[in-house]
Amino acid sequence: MTDTEKIAGLKTAMETVSGIAEKVAAAEVFYQKHGEPRLAEKARVEWLGLMDAYEGLRAVVEKAEGLTPVERVEWFDRGRQPSDSSPELGYTISVSRATGQYVCSCPDFMFRKAHGRGQCKHIVRFIEAMAPTAGA
Repeated sequence: MTDTEKIAGLKTAMETVSGIAEKVAAAEVFYQKHGEPRLAEKARVEWLGLMDAYEGLRAVVEKAEGLTPVERVEWFDRGRQPSDSSPELGYTISVSRATGQYVCSCPDFMFRKAHGRGQCKHIVRFIEAMAPTAGA
């Protein structure tokens, strides 16, 4: 197997992990909506693990492609943001210890991440809520 084939395989694995993470995030929302907080929490923890696996694969691909790999991202949970359509639901906001990059478990962020399009409204609101107010 050539290096190019190995890198292609790793990229396929990244896509697979990303797809599974998207489904686990949807499961978390489903469980929240149907009054299963224990299962929702379990799904949230699984999602964080999948995000960690994705970042590990990304670092390996970058190294194999001769890019300067970004330090492996270790995620930690920062909080939750409510859904606009269903306020009883919440999305997990996590941040990288190494880079400060935020991720969200909402479907919009998963789509944006897959297409390289930045942050969702939940992350924006979370960051705004954490920012010190003027004159304070």
